[in-house]
Amino acid sequence: MKPIDLPPSRPGLPRCPCCGASGSSTFLFSIPYRVIWNLLAEEWQAVFSEEVIRRHTPAEAASLFLCRECGLQFFDPPTAGDEGFYRELGGSPLYYSPWKWEFGWVRERLSREMEVLDVGCGKGDFLAHIATVVRRAAGLEQNTNAAAAAAARGLEVIAGNLAVYAERHAGSFDAVCAFHVVEHLTDVVPFLHHLSRCLRPGGQVFLSVPNRDRYYRKPVEPLDCPPHHLSRWTPEQLRRLGNLAGMRILEISIQPVDVNLIREEIPAGIRRRLETIPVAGGFLGLWSTRILARTVFRESLRSLYERSGIFDRMGFQGVNVAARYAKAESSRGGEKGE
Repeated sequence: MKPIDLPPSRPGLPRCPCCGASGSSTFLFSIPYRVIWNLLAEEWQAVFSEEVIRRHTPAEAASLFLCRECGLQFFDPPTAGDEGFYRELGGSPLYYSPWKWEFGWVRERLSREMEVLDVGCGKGDFLAHIATVVRRAAGLEQNTNAAAAAAARGLEVIAGNLAVYAERHAGSFDAVCAFHVVEHLTDVVPFLHHLSRCLRPGGQVFLSVPNRDRYYRKPVEPLDCPPHHLSRWTPEQLRRLGNLAGMRILEISIQPVDVNLIREEIPAGIRRRLETIPVAGGFLGLWSTRILARTVFRESLRSLYERSGIFDRMGFQGVNVAARYAKAESSRGGEKGE
């Protein structure tokens, strides 16, 4: 990547995209943009033009802060990916995934008489998944290429802006979904207000975000940094967000931990530690891995671990978090919890 002429530092204190607090944050660390761009190319096979890179490199590094008011982690400067960025990222053969855990989680909570809107629907994979179980499945997508791909599948998807769409389709839906959208935004509460406006009385909003406390994270994950992700969430911030947006939280769930990942990483971690022991470390590390693979982590026990949720109860957390909200005027009942 060629050197980039960086703009001057942005004045002012960073503002939390969840609660809006300004000047109430703690600096955590910085990630150089050159590292982010290089990893996007190496790990995701994404090819970006010099112009897209220049537009989305507002400083030498992206700095991560912790909001002391709501606990959200967020990046500054808050430079979000534009349509050009996502058009080029979408060219990666690895970027779009046709299935997410939360698709099934939400589908279980829908009914046949419902009309559902998916905001940020991409190529329409969730809409295709629910098409036979709801009365209407519609989508809104800012990426024109993705919207066109969804429409080509025969899905009801248009490219457009949510604020404009909510103005024209106020009160048209029973449920509105936004999967992995809020972590891309510089201001989240207005977004939820637009989602709520699309709902009929008694309607519900479904959100999902990556789980900041997920088990096993690499030191730097390029898709969890700007210009892709601007913030990092836990269930607590999703609760706070509902209150700020005038919604009532009905339910929050964390994706079950991937047992296959546990089976790989725990023995590998033990092996790395044992190999630091002088002289016998290599031998101990090798045989400890083999013994664990043949006993505690043998393949025949995987289904048992999945059914029992033993690793989740031990504190290992899955990749994503999903939340269900109700409009304030239609809230009933209590929270189911996690």
